[in-house]
Amino acid sequence: MGLGASRVLDYLVTEPILREVPLAVVGHSRDGKTAFWCGAQDGRVAFVVSNDSGTTGAALARGNTVERIKDINTRFPHWFARN
Repeated sequence: MGLGASRVLDYLVTEPILREVPLAVVGHSRDGKTAFWCGAQDGRVAFVVSNDSGTTGAALARGNTVERIKDINTRFPHWFARN
C-alpha cells in the first residue's frame, strides 16, 4: 500500500479540483502500518487514518499486554520476506 498509495497521489495531485485539498491515506491492520509508513515518507500526505495497526504500528512493542514483534513474526510469517 505505501508505494501504491504514493502512486495514487501522483495522479491525484494532477487533478485541478484537488490541488488545494489535503490528501489522506487510510489503512486497517497491516495496511494501517503501511499507511503510517506512507504518511511518514510522502510529504503530500496531510494526515493518516490507521485503524487497529497493532505491533510495529501505533501500539507499543514492549510490555506484557501488547503483541510483541516476535509474536507477529511467529503468527504471521507470510507477511514478511524470509530475509
